[in-house]
Amino acid sequence: MLQATDAQGRLVAEGTKPMTFPKPDDWNDPDRNQYGTKSVIGAQGTYNHLTDAILDVNTTRAMYMRRLRNLADKYYGQGRLRQIIDAMRAKIAPVTAMDDAVWHNGDGSKGYLQLTTEFIPIRTKQLLQYYAPGGLYPLLPTQQSNSSSMAFKFGPSDLYNSNKMQQYMSIQVQQPGGESVDMSGWSFVKDGQVTWLFPQGTVILPEKPIHLSPSVKSFRGRSETPKAGEAVLVLQVPQELLAAPGQSSSYVLKDAAGNNVKLEA
Repeated sequence: MLQATDAQGRLVAEGTKPMTFPKPDDWNDPDRNQYGTKSVIGAQGTYNHLTDAILDVNTTRAMYMRRLRNLADKYYGQGRLRQIIDAMRAKIAPVTAMDDAVWHNGDGSKGYLQLTTEFIPIRTKQLLQYYAPGGLYPLLPTQQSNSSSMAFKFGPSDLYNSNKMQQYMSIQVQQPGGESVDMSGWSFVKDGQVTWLFPQGTVILPEKPIHLSPSVKSFRGRSETPKAGEAVLVLQVPQELLAAPGQSSSYVLKDAAGNNVKLEA
């Protein structure tokens, strides 16, 4: 998707549409039915693409771009993808050599060179130069800061709801206006005993808390804010992760490497 160009040689998103985004509608009504209506950013003649649904909304677009930037840094910037390809090449090389000796259709060397000398350099330049801050199309955020410089705090909670499945607690970035944070693989530990891992792709925005609930389905049935139709981020967690009403529990937030991250009440 990111490799196509238009007649002027500019990178485009889909088809021949330049890689720019009109102001999205920002999900004023997240539960609306958009079937048959055209996205403001969609490619000509198409409707309801998954990319449209994500990129039309400021919140999900910012989350997507942060996740994309972190994956680009890991697999391209840090060379992880090249390591995977090299390891796979070394593993299959003896077998492909024997296959080529019989059938003379190649031993995979051409494909390996295409990946390592064409695909990886091109994608690295696109993602970490063209689309990075200061590039031709600065769509991606800056590299995520080290977790040691971050600070989180507890947000709103409802632990006294008579319906246990509608109870929730939340955490948020301490300073509004900061950067979005990819929390993939981070952990939330209660009283040193209950540990829960944030799913891969979890991104928290500085202005939006993450609500932790034992039932996302039941959360949507809440009658008071936060509730369905308010474009909130809810993650399903075990009931035992929530603090029991009237009881004091201690929590620790750790990054994917197991380092403690500042978390204040």
